[in-house]
Amino acid sequence: MATAIAIAAICPCTLSLTGCGGAEEALRVTVSVPPQVWLVKKIAPAGVEVEALVGPGDDPHSFTPSDRQITRAMRSAFFVRIGAPFEQGPWFQSLSESGKVKMIDGLDKMQLRNAEPHAHDEPGHEPGEHHDHHEHAGHDPSAHAHGGHAHEHEHEELDTHVWLSPRLLKIQARTIADALGDKLPERKDEIEKHFDAFVGEMNALDAEVRATLDPLTDRAFYVYHPAWGYFADEYDLTQIAIEREGKAPTEQQLTAFQDEAKQAGAKVIFIQPQRNDAAAKSIAKAIGGRVEMLDPLKENVAENLRAAAKALAALENSKH
Repeated sequence: MATAIAIAAICPCTLSLTGCGGAEEALRVTVSVPPQVWLVKKIAPAGVEVEALVGPGDDPHSFTPSDRQITRAMRSAFFVRIGAPFEQGPWFQSLSESGKVKMIDGLDKMQLRNAEPHAHDEPGHEPGEHHDHHEHAGHDPSAHAHGGHAHEHEHEELDTHVWLSPRLLKIQARTIADALGDKLPERKDEIEKHFDAFVGEMNALDAEVRATLDPLTDRAFYVYHPAWGYFADEYDLTQIAIEREGKAPTEQQLTAFQDEAKQAGAKVIFIQPQRNDAAAKSIAKAIGGRVEMLDPLKENVAENLRAAAKALAALENSKH
């Protein structure tokens, strides 16, 4: 990529991998999931192309990139990793060790929560009760990607859905801005301007979502897949998940969940298009409720967080 840097310095009018006078290929950033596309585009200077490996409808937990996608990733200037399961594959290790692609750690400077436990695995749990989560400062996603992370609870899976919190989005944006600024010093002012605007946008989004969800403090909501933990933590809510460790519930767990949902008066279970929702529909039918779509992988994160807040507020308002 030294050629790309030299050319960008000589020809600041474009982020080109060739020359100003010939056919041009824009500087490319590859990311793991669609929300990162939105984030990188918010920070990157004009002319940068961003591409996600996971497409609409793909499940990151079972996803494997194609040879074509890996080849395109190899031609990228950057890869922004997020701790997705498929980042543990040998293709990713080869990409990391190639020296051709600059790795940006999307979890840098994060304190990660443990993945949400199943409600029925915790004695004495009551619907709507908050869980205490171990936080991991200085988390090393590369260690996690290669089979273990440097902390004392190695049996616990970490939650990497860090794009569902405005506060954590600002941390990710800073990491991306620093990496892009180092790579493209002649565009650093533009990058910093974008970063400042993004921080302002996230502060306003946080205030808006907080106002929408303020009446719901300490309430629980039911989901099939536990993707909304950071969102719940940020706004004093609790997500209760049907799925555990990527697996559908057993018959015994399904029955227990139905009983709990009835007792809690739950009427909606949120599902996402990437997961098998048969268990959620079964529970919804048993409690006389319904399922609604809440997709954590929508590309426009700001719009998605607003929609999630409105969906939860509407759920609460329907009780009155």
